[in-house]
Amino acid sequence: MGKFTNKSNMIAAIILAATCIGNLAAYFFLPDMLVMQITAGGEAGTTMPTAIGLIVETAITGFLAWRVFSAPQENKAKLIFAMCILLAANIFILIYNL
Repeated sequence: MGKFTNKSNMIAAIILAATCIGNLAAYFFLPDMLVMQITAGGEAGTTMPTAIGLIVETAITGFLAWRVFSAPQENKAKLIFAMCILLAANIFILIYNL
């Protein structure tokens, strides 16, 4: 049981670090406004300033990482899955806006 807990915490920390480092590195290459949602027609839906958008993504990932660190054993897999989805969305947002 201890090994899975340590592995879950390590995975959460790696995802959080990748999000922080990736967002910090991408900040200098992104436009002033980030497209956060795409409409059904393929046009820009929701936009927000780059700094705020990256802070929101990092904060949500940080909150989920904190939940992984403090969650009981049974809930860690669900939270790690949510962090993986959020990381994939973050990567998609960065690629779309570059």
